Amino acid sequence: MENAKKIDITPHLRDYFYILKKRIRTIVLVALFIIVMVTIATFKQQKIYQARSRIMIEFAVNSIVSFTDIDKTSGYNEYFETEYEIIRSRMVALEVVNRLYPNDNLSEDEQITRAELIRNKIIVEPVKGTNLVDIIIMGPDPKEATNLANLVSDVFIEKSLEDKVNAYKAASSWLDDQITSVILKMKKAEFDLQKYREEKQIISPKIEESQSSVISELNQVTGELKQLQLKKIELEVTLKQIYDLKNKGIDIDETSLPSVLQGSAVQGMRSQIYAFKQKISELKTLYGDKHPEIEKIQAQLSAIDINIKAEIEKVINRINNEYEMIRAKESMLNKRSDELNRSAIGLLERSIQYNILDREVDINRNLYDYLLKRAGEINVTGSMRFNNISPVDKATVPKEPVSPNVPRNIIFGSIVGLIFGVGLSFFLEYLDNTIRTIEDVEHFISVPLIGFVPNINAYIRRRGQNVSAELVSFTHPKSTISECYRAIRTNLIFSNEAPPKLIMITSSTPSEGKTVTSVNMAITMAQSEKKVLLIDGDMRRSRIHEVFSMENKYGLSTILSEEIDPFSVVIKSKIPSLYVLPSGPLPKNPAELLMMDRMKEVMRILRDNYDFIIIDAPPVIPVTDPSIISKYADAVCLVVRSGVTPKNIAEKNAKKFTELDIKRLGVILNDVGKQDSDYYYSEYYYSYYKREEDHQQV
Repeated sequence: MENAKKIDITPHLRDYFYILKKRIRTIVLVALFIIVMVTIATFKQQKIYQARSRIMIEFAVNSIVSFTDIDKTSGYNEYFETEYEIIRSRMVALEVVNRLYPNDNLSEDEQITRAELIRNKIIVEPVKGTNLVDIIIMGPDPKEATNLANLVSDVFIEKSLEDKVNAYKAASSWLDDQITSVILKMKKAEFDLQKYREEKQIISPKIEESQSSVISELNQVTGELKQLQLKKIELEVTLKQIYDLKNKGIDIDETSLPSVLQGSAVQGMRSQIYAFKQKISELKTLYGDKHPEIEKIQAQLSAIDINIKAEIEKVINRINNEYEMIRAKESMLNKRSDELNRSAIGLLERSIQYNILDREVDINRNLYDYLLKRAGEINVTGSMRFNNISPVDKATVPKEPVSPNVPRNIIFGSIVGLIFGVGLSFFLEYLDNTIRTIEDVEHFISVPLIGFVPNINAYIRRRGQNVSAELVSFTHPKSTISECYRAIRTNLIFSNEAPPKLIMITSSTPSEGKTVTSVNMAITMAQSEKKVLLIDGDMRRSRIHEVFSMENKYGLSTILSEEIDPFSVVIKSKIPSLYVLPSGPLPKNPAELLMMDRMKEVMRILRDNYDFIIIDAPPVIPVTDPSIISKYADAVCLVVRSGVTPKNIAEKNAKKFTELDIKRLGVILNDVGKQDSDYYYSEYYYSYYKREEDHQQV
């Protein structure tokens, strides 16, 4: 037996269109219902009118006090947001209440209650890109809304001007007090500064100049002192070398102290000695050691040695004298440096206090000048009564309501209706547990699909004629239905090398169209000029004899129970090549009759005399008859009605036949609506055969 593999169905966009097309009636009904409800509710709503007054608010920085570290002015956006909140404030609303009800003697709670009602009606709407602001009031009475919008604008403008005037008055009073206080502080600061100058004997008011002179001299002395200290260290090192050589008994000459004796007369005298010694060597070579000239030169050498020692001693004495002089000068500079340091510190101490007192005088004087100037400016500005908020347009009485907006509500209702309709369609599709499409058959039943048959009732209604569903393949051979049955016939015959001879047709439950399928399959088989026998195997609720208007006195039940000749009860129908074996009288025990050996013998006899045998078997669920008959069949066709047969029942019955080891098992999807068949195939299929039928009818 051939089995189909389960496939994974990946949703495509066309699948969603298919669902929408199938449920279009639900979508339309839901959308129409919501549109009607929204329309009724819209016309029942109270009409609301909108009054709009317009004012201009110019950005104004608070310039009463301009100390930037004290009067922190908010930014541009914050300024306008503050003004908008003031328009909606309780202060403005209470003033509006007092003007609307001047003689009502309202209590404080009543005033607040009415003010809150007015606040809830105020809408502030800035005009984008400008300094204009619309004050909007909405209500059922257009005149009342207009009066209220104009009154809110007037109150806000007057309150703004009143607040500015009061602020200028308060600022002017505050500045007068501050000027008086600053004058007293300024006089005291000047007195303290003069007293300090007298105490410290500061003649020049520029104490920084004296301090700068002292510091300059101190820097000069410090520089000279550093140079002397370096020279002193150098001489100390030289004297230490000289004393070390003397203590060790080493002669001091230009070789032992080259840095000290460099540039002195010792080097010249040492050169004379070298010259005399060379001359003595030459004379000795010529005249011998006793020559008078040699003795004379030796006497000169002795005198030069004495002079060298004297010169070296003179250099050492000069170094000692220079060292002592540097020490004396260093001591004097240290004393002067100390004096200058003390003087600089004293000047610094006096300058700190002096600068403090002098700065306090300057601060008070500058503050007095500034406050005096600001007081004059505020007095002038306050007397001008300038306001940065001004009216632009007064509110006029509206003629048309702004709410309800009938077109907008209907459009919104249409959108919501479509959304709910589509959502309900997908929800109903989710709840639908029946087999509907070819994909459902392949996915849930796992049995090969032999073919599908469109909705016959829809076809009959469309044709508008008295058409029998069971005989449609005979009466309307060019119809879509007939072509579908011929396609099923072709699939059965050519699906294998050996076409099935005995075919059993059954269904899961009653009313799935197995009898209609059996009769039409038999008709299409006979139309191929084959000898076909149609057996009514449903010995519980037989119908085939009624389809062909035959008697049911004899049939399959009598053949099995009375062992009469099968051919004696076979009836030739009015359709060429088609023979019918009715069920016969309904027995009490159909299953037992079918299990008899007689059934096997009858099937063998009939196989030898007919090209195809089609058995209309009972449904699977109520009885076991189909399981018994299937043993004699070459192929079993399970009819599944689209939109009726539950998925779990169809899957269970297919599994049942699979376990019975049927040779061939297939599914015929019956009563398929146009929207339930494969989209592209059905569009072509229906349109093509509809044109054929229309042409035939013409």
